[in-house]
Amino acid sequence: MSSEPTLFKPIKVGDLDLAHRVVFAPLTRFRANPEDRTATDLFVEYYSQRAHTPGTLLITESIFVAPQLAGYPVMPGLWTEAHLQSWKKVVDAVHAKGGKIAVQVAGLAGVSSTEYLQSVGQEHLGVSDSSALSPEVHPRALTVPEIKEFVQLYARAAKAGIEQAGFDAVEIHACNGDLNEEFLSTTWNKRTDEYGGSPENRSRFLLEVVDATIAAVGAGKVGVRIGPFSPFQNMRMPEEDIVATYTYLVKALHDRKIAYLHVIQPRISASDDTEIGANDSDDFVRALWSDLPYITAGGFTRATAIARAETYKNELICFGRLFISNPDLVEKLKKGLQLTPYDRDTFYSPGPKGYTDYPFA
Repeated sequence: MSSEPTLFKPIKVGDLDLAHRVVFAPLTRFRANPEDRTATDLFVEYYSQRAHTPGTLLITESIFVAPQLAGYPVMPGLWTEAHLQSWKKVVDAVHAKGGKIAVQVAGLAGVSSTEYLQSVGQEHLGVSDSSALSPEVHPRALTVPEIKEFVQLYARAAKAGIEQAGFDAVEIHACNGDLNEEFLSTTWNKRTDEYGGSPENRSRFLLEVVDATIAAVGAGKVGVRIGPFSPFQNMRMPEEDIVATYTYLVKALHDRKIAYLHVIQPRISASDDTEIGANDSDDFVRALWSDLPYITAGGFTRATAIARAETYKNELICFGRLFISNPDLVEKLKKGLQLTPYDRDTFYSPGPKGYTDYPFA
């Protein structure tokens, strides 16, 4: 009888003891309460369903840390008591199933919807006063005092998420157009002060957020998600900038001994597959990260996930789209059962269809 694949064996990630290495990916679904950005009862059911197998790590969708950085509607927030209490219901439901859940703290600036911001009376802010998405959009560049304030907003949301909502860990969002990635990206960041120019300067904001969050909740509860090769929101840099920037950043994060690094594979752009450049590979990131816990996301199948976990014993595999349509995904993967296909048309639609109505085995 063959031994159990490493994918289904326990692993310790920072302060978290997990029963296996299959992770529920952070997935924006645009279903928050449109009036106040709270998590609804549907959230409770949705996350609870995907905690079906005890010891599973779930990472929440992006949750905005402040109204100034909430650049799209119907995405949840984490700055009011109502936000925290609504998420506590989600966390309690996940814990009741024996699961662990990390809160992904996020903020949008330059990539925000100008039309939406105007409708709610918020100013369109950015790392620089130009947009890499449209020459017609001109955000107001953040001042250094505002940057320092926003660092604390991330840390404050993380601390409240842990202490008041009961989350087990914090994932700092630094990809898919988040403010952290906007600072990192040479296509967006045109600053000439201490937050722009060199890899060290462009990494400064994210590392200040990481340090403030570590001070608030401890390094063992902090993860960071990056997507060095993703073209989403036109964040992708020239290849030489990617390597220089992420070599510096990953070394700096490794020195801080955070719980994990979460890396989006080059073949993924947000919820879509994308073409891979000839030299696109996260191998240099993985080598720099060495033996610390490393979460990878990128269109894995059962076979490729099992193979990857056998090759890299410190690695966890994130599933997104297949976890949407298979709430009991871990059990199906263990048993080699047929997987339910996902319906892309319901990824971002309101209501339970395509959200909480997928069948269990």
